[in-house]
Amino acid sequence: SLASCAPETAGPALTAALDDADPKVVSAALASLGSLRYRGAVPAIVAKAAPGSLWAQEAVSALGLIGGEAAVSFLSGIDYENPELLVPALAALGDTRDAQASAALKRFSGSANKAVRMQVLDSLARISMTDNFIAIHSFTYDRDADIRLKAVSCLAEAEGSTVSSASGRLLNLMKGKNKEMRSAALQSFARIKAPNMYYVVIETLKKGRIPAAEAVDALGEIGEPEAFDAIVSAKGVDDTDKLRALGKLRARNEEPCKYATINLYLGEPLIRMAAIEAMGSLCPGRTFKRETIALATEPARMLSPFLGDSDSETRDAAALSLGLMGYAGALPHLSWMLTEAEGLKKINIMNSISHISGAKAVALLSERIGSKDLVIAMKAIDLLAGMPAPEAPAALLAALKKNGRDIRMAIMPALGKLKYQPAFDVLLESLDGGDAGEQAAAAYALGASGDSRALKPLKKAALDRDGRVRRAAA
Repeated sequence: SLASCAPETAGPALTAALDDADPKVVSAALASLGSLRYRGAVPAIVAKAAPGSLWAQEAVSALGLIGGEAAVSFLSGIDYENPELLVPALAALGDTRDAQASAALKRFSGSANKAVRMQVLDSLARISMTDNFIAIHSFTYDRDADIRLKAVSCLAEAEGSTVSSASGRLLNLMKGKNKEMRSAALQSFARIKAPNMYYVVIETLKKGRIPAAEAVDALGEIGEPEAFDAIVSAKGVDDTDKLRALGKLRARNEEPCKYATINLYLGEPLIRMAAIEAMGSLCPGRTFKRETIALATEPARMLSPFLGDSDSETRDAAALSLGLMGYAGALPHLSWMLTEAEGLKKINIMNSISHISGAKAVALLSERIGSKDLVIAMKAIDLLAGMPAPEAPAALLAALKKNGRDIRMAIMPALGKLKYQPAFDVLLESLDGGDAGEQAAAAYALGASGDSRALKPLKKAALDRDGRVRRAAA
């Protein structure tokens, strides 16, 4: 609970808890101090990171989150004398996002230990510093194939990189002799969205330097609608891979949709499944950013019979795609799927439901706000805030009144951005009577609402004793 308070308020109490007799209390205090990034606790945490300490790895992780000169200095001093702490310390140095940590990381880039080199590479990629980009590129020559491939991926993801520097090095790797490196470079090249990369991949496909299936997948990853002809005409690539690549285009125009629809009935089972999944992305009818696109009646009519297919996977795939197309007839099956699913699958189903207008779709998502899984609850709030259905803001307001603090803090900014006037009085009450976190969320929401009535209470909140409230009100 203290982790949700202001660092200057909770930090001293949590630091004192490091001396508690219960090991679980000490572990919880370390985690909370790391979350708060309370630098006043660094000396006490360093003591817990001593060799042989029960909490050594937890303390090292907390120091990485807290960062700062003292934390970086201690983490940089951990050497081979403490082998069990070396890899966690290297990971923590990456967590600091501190340029000073780079020098310590590079000391271990030539280690004989593969795990150490792999962690150095990962940590360097998380520190925004141009010099690190060069160091990461040097790992593409590492003696271990796994590290070389990881380095190629990091070139596209390193925080210190730019599109131009990454694309140049990746292009060189795509021309190399190693087949695996060429393929890895192609996939990374597709992710960085470099200028003219579509034409580069097309040229690579023509020359046959990369397996056609991988080039087609990269074209889908790039997402240019113009890639349709190149994907469909690619030789040596089966229809399943072509359809999966087309599904990534999100072109939503007639030709890709027609291609998927044809394969819906002419293809074998695997091709048919790929066509069903692609249609949800390719066929018009999706609602996006509160703008409704007219439902593509013909593709939906052709796909809807698969809701009654004898194969459960086919039924589920059809329901998900029809939902993305805005087809309300898929709601009963999506509702059943929602009760059975967990984790990412549940989120995908909720996303499909959010593209369907109407009170029933809103009600299904509103019920998820009360989920014990906070990730599911937050996703439901986010999806409702983007739905064009007029019932969505009212559902968020109702959820605001009956849920706990964390949920209320997530709903208030959404209502503010929606400029939903019936929420004004409730937001004003939260600004006056909630804890500091709720007051800050309410202040932000009132500002986002653009309602001139909020000006006076926001001026008052800008003088609040809590810094979070003052910043949000300002």
